[in-house]
Amino acid sequence: MGFTGRGFAIRGVAKIALFDPLLSQKRVLVSDMPADKRPVSIDPAISARMMITYFRGALYGWAAGFYSDEEFEKQVRLAGRLSEPDTA
Repeated sequence: MGFTGRGFAIRGVAKIALFDPLLSQKRVLVSDMPADKRPVSIDPAISARMMITYFRGALYGWAAGFYSDEEFEKQVRLAGRLSEPDTA
């Protein structure tokens, strides 16, 4: 049974989410990153939580039809490149 339509898109999303080395590396290994290189916060728990939250928001937005497949892919990749909003 082959994937067509939405099933094909879901498989593509899973491939990006699970196998993109940049996203996976930052999502899973953020605690091993030097504090000054961590996106969002120097606290690894906060940094990882923020990236995962951003990814989940993009996933839900895509599932609800707010993002096209291309827009979703862009948002997923952005989840691994968040910059520090808490520098004030």
